[in-house]
Amino acid sequence: MSYDFKITNKTCDHILRGVPCFISDIDGMTLLPRNDPSQYVISDPVPAGVSELKLYNQLTHTWTTIPKDHPDLGWKITVYPLIEGYPDMGSAMMVRFNKRQQSTQGIWRLSYQVSAASCFKCKGAGVLPDIELIGDPDKAYYVQHEAKLAQDFLKFLLTPKGSDPYYPWIGTDFADLPGSKLDLRDFEAQIIKQVQATADIIKNLQAQQAKLPDQTVSQRELLHSVTLVKVQQSPADPRQMLIKIELMTNSRTSTNIQFPLSRG
Repeated sequence: MSYDFKITNKTCDHILRGVPCFISDIDGMTLLPRNDPSQYVISDPVPAGVSELKLYNQLTHTWTTIPKDHPDLGWKITVYPLIEGYPDMGSAMMVRFNKRQQSTQGIWRLSYQVSAASCFKCKGAGVLPDIELIGDPDKAYYVQHEAKLAQDFLKFLLTPKGSDPYYPWIGTDFADLPGSKLDLRDFEAQIIKQVQATADIIKNLQAQQAKLPDQTVSQRELLHSVTLVKVQQSPADPRQMLIKIELMTNSRTSTNIQFPLSRG
């Protein structure tokens, strides 16, 4: 059975979640990202924003949330000198414990909010076309069966043809349709043509995938046919079209796709 991450387009919350960290050996107080210690300098943490620190217990294999007022592990996000005791060397917003730690060992994960301009997730765009994480950042929404087929189909349809150099067969010419001078009938004919071409590509790829021993594909995910393509004009704006597509799987279940598309 195959899975995919659930794709979501949503407003970015500018929260970096579950960043692996370590305690600096230099001062025994500063918490630094394990993968890239310069991350706190590049990003711009918000002192009053959302923040959470967790410590991994290797005996119970669980994560414990450390409150900021913890008697031994208390911490805060604020402006500190880059090198303690040398303010002339510059300062940055960082995380530090309230007192020096006896051991710098431990597995830490920090979640914290950054300014929109320095956000690694959305690159300052404010919108996050990404997978949707829930609670623990190691968990995510997945789609399978009919939902995965619908997502794959929509992904193929809305990707501009030739935009992916690694998978040039993925995509359609939908991006060229807005602004075209086609009448409604020709516009609908172009939509149907693109949908059918996408269906043929997906069926071919799924057939190849099904032959691989480690790529089991559910019958509820395999595309059997496109049973409906409907182009409906918006009564409020004649340039706005609602595209509705119905897909049938090999198990004779169905799934629907709907999305708006401008005609001019």
